[in-house]
Amino acid sequence: MSNYLYKLDHMLSAGKGRQILWLAVFVTFLLGLFWGINAIMGYPISFRYMISLMLSPGEFYYDNHLGFQVFINLIGLVLVSSMLISLLSNIVENRVTAFAKGLVRYSFRRHTLFLGADDMLADTIKGQCSADDRGAIVVLTEQDAEQVRKHLQAQIQNRRISRRIIVLYGDRTRMEQLESVYADQAKRIFILGENNEPDHDTKNILCLSELKSLSVATKHVLDCYLLCNHLNTLRILQLQTKPLPDTMRLTVMNAPESWAQRVLVNGEGYPALYRKEHISADDAEAVHLVLLGCSQMAYAMAFTAAHTAHYPNFHTQGIVTRITMIAPDMDIHSDFLRSHYASLFRLSRWTTTWWTKENGKSTIHHEIHTPEPDYNFMDIDWEFISARVDTPEVRDLLSQWSSNEQEMLTICVCSDDMRSNLATALYLPEEVSTNNIPVLVYQSSNDALAQWTKEFTRYKNIYPFGMREDCYDPHFRTRLSWAMAANDAYEDNAARLNPQRKRKSWHDLKLTLQFSNIYSANYAYCVLRRVEPEFYARLEHQRWMTERLLLGYKAMTKAERTRIEKMSEADKYREMDKLDPLFMHPNIQPFEELTDESVQKDEVMVQSLLKQLKHLEDGKSV
Repeated sequence: MSNYLYKLDHMLSAGKGRQILWLAVFVTFLLGLFWGINAIMGYPISFRYMISLMLSPGEFYYDNHLGFQVFINLIGLVLVSSMLISLLSNIVENRVTAFAKGLVRYSFRRHTLFLGADDMLADTIKGQCSADDRGAIVVLTEQDAEQVRKHLQAQIQNRRISRRIIVLYGDRTRMEQLESVYADQAKRIFILGENNEPDHDTKNILCLSELKSLSVATKHVLDCYLLCNHLNTLRILQLQTKPLPDTMRLTVMNAPESWAQRVLVNGEGYPALYRKEHISADDAEAVHLVLLGCSQMAYAMAFTAAHTAHYPNFHTQGIVTRITMIAPDMDIHSDFLRSHYASLFRLSRWTTTWWTKENGKSTIHHEIHTPEPDYNFMDIDWEFISARVDTPEVRDLLSQWSSNEQEMLTICVCSDDMRSNLATALYLPEEVSTNNIPVLVYQSSNDALAQWTKEFTRYKNIYPFGMREDCYDPHFRTRLSWAMAANDAYEDNAARLNPQRKRKSWHDLKLTLQFSNIYSANYAYCVLRRVEPEFYARLEHQRWMTERLLLGYKAMTKAERTRIEKMSEADKYREMDKLDPLFMHPNIQPFEELTDESVQKDEVMVQSLLKQLKHLEDGKSV
């Protein structure tokens, strides 16, 4: 009996097509039954009148046999009419429920597609979707579609945008779901992912793979933006050597790095690491960035500083930039950094510091690494301190650094605990606020409380950053245009040296080269345009070496570099093709040992890039 009830429930809960079919079968059965009775009893009621009796209760066509006609009327009234009304209301109710759950599918074309609905969704829609655009804004999410829809309506006040938003339920990693939202017809695709996904980056990469297959199969060009939350994922993508298909254009975004670039490159109301309008080789001050706490954001801030904090006074006075990281478990983090970025730290000067206590007495310990003489040419020193921020030893260091007039100090509080970050910023040593040392405070949720503290004179030097609700980077497209200008500058220079070489557009580049252009352009904007032209090549070389070392490239010995320098140009190109897969490059060396050709190439490229950046800043076409 249960099996039959299950089959009945399954039938009644099926789609509207199945329900209409079953109703038609049931009505046909009743008509056949009545017609059989009519034939057996010899009643004169025609088939056409029998249908009328069922569908129009209260109508009688014969004076005789009223009982049989009334019976047909009652069956039509009670069963057929009521079932038809129930069916129609059920269809409407199911449609409404399916819409609320995001299960209804529509046909789209030239729409903006968001795959995933994390905290960045509303802000990204506001930043990327114009009110004047008529295309649909489609969101495919594994979350409750109705809750996502309500959240977006509350966050996006512009009705011309919010009424175009269609929220659908589905898994972004499944091809059939991507096809159901017409991903191949989308104008732009943002692969954002969901909130608190432990495998967020993995699923986004899998989604990208499905889109790649879809673009190849349909021959439609897909303009994709991929969000990754971890720097390791970003590094893996940067090292991809296999080119994307011609049918896909990919832009990779990393949330922590994007915020780090907003703060350290664009400024956006944040104080610069080098707080002078003109950067002179005669300046005696050294830049010092202190990171309190370790997180993905701390790593992003450290590496963005490593990409951009190269200054001319290193070449004239030997003054280096210092990046200090302080955390209770810094020994674990320093081991992680030095193993994952072994190429960089092999050539860098670094120190680990910790304290031990015995009989109430504190003893300081250091481990110091100095590169071999042939490799001691990097301009950034690293320091790792294993201690809590509230210990007397660390507070004394912060006080000393804050009072040091020979340093441009910036403190960045960026653990994963937002409350602890703000508390740490509020209770730093008095010398920090007295000397107006900028304190950047990572606040991933919102910055309301941190902004309120700035009303007090003592805390006017606090700058919250990293808020997920303010995640849309208004300067991202600007930095992308700078990077494209950097690629144009490189291609112009390459064409000058080799007219036969095929010019590469932005979308022809591997991701490694795209990011290289991004870092080059960022540095040109925030540093190179503020220095004397005679230092262009030197500083660009320091930046380029840091970039290569962070990617895992290794320096070669002086003997190996000399051997390559003696080769003919043709042999050099062949040798470089062999070295690149091995992550080795002969130009990772002191600037003084570069060939005149390499120096001239850097100078010409930087001058061309700065000229193009000036044109972009002035709103002129490049």
